[in-house]
Amino acid sequence: MDLTKIDEDKTSKEPTMYIDVNSLVERAFLEIIKELSDKVNSIEKEIRISTVLTRFFLQLKLKKVQNKLSIQKQFYAEFKKQNIMKKLILIALVATFLFSCGKDEPKAFEVIPNAQISIRPSTTVAKVGAMHVKASETHLSNLEIVKQAGGLSAYNIPVYGNQPVTWGFAESQRDTIGLSLKMWASGIINENGYVPDFIEAVDLVVLRTKPNTTNQIDTIAYIPNAKLREAEALIKAAYKDGDNETVYRLFDEKFRFTAITGAEWRALKADNKQ
Repeated sequence: MDLTKIDEDKTSKEPTMYIDVNSLVERAFLEIIKELSDKVNSIEKEIRISTVLTRFFLQLKLKKVQNKLSIQKQFYAEFKKQNIMKKLILIALVATFLFSCGKDEPKAFEVIPNAQISIRPSTTVAKVGAMHVKASETHLSNLEIVKQAGGLSAYNIPVYGNQPVTWGFAESQRDTIGLSLKMWASGIINENGYVPDFIEAVDLVVLRTKPNTTNQIDTIAYIPNAKLREAEALIKAAYKDGDNETVYRLFDEKFRFTAITGAEWRALKADNKQ
């Protein structure tokens, strides 16, 4: 047997295998590239999502910060407004305090015991209509008025209604040298304050009992209502200020009688000029 031929036949029947290394490397490389690409895409997607979320939360936080700043701004504005108001109130209080400290407090009025009011003659005479009557013709002289005055009569309607209020004169109350009629100052102001009977009276006249009669009353002088109101206003103002000196000076100066007859007084009152 030819052994060489048999070996050749065996060799020709066994298949021959070839490995393409380049193709395997290329395929592996492509797989790696694809995997890397997928990972990059995934990372980019995550980055985009993260960016969107980050931006959203940043905007949300910014909005909260803006709201907080707005609230703080409003609070500060209100606080500033209130602070300004408090400062203005404080300034006003300080100004009031300084003003009150700089102003003297009214003094308490001090009643002088046994002080008197002087009712002195006026420098004018009564006028009734167009008639100007001289004292020497129908009126008593000032001295005779002081000598003959028996008392005063007036009205204080808020206190006594239509009933007259009267005051009498003792001999010691007729000053024939100084020509004045005297009344106690306590009849106007005493320890309890005002006595309205005299100072707020109207239609005040000086009366006498007619000579050679026992009960016939005659009007011999009066104090005009305008003069009474003037004296009242001045005395009350000085009393409120605790100005003793002015009050008692007014008591001595402001009450002035004017000579008149009963007929003249009635005519004057009828004309509402008393």
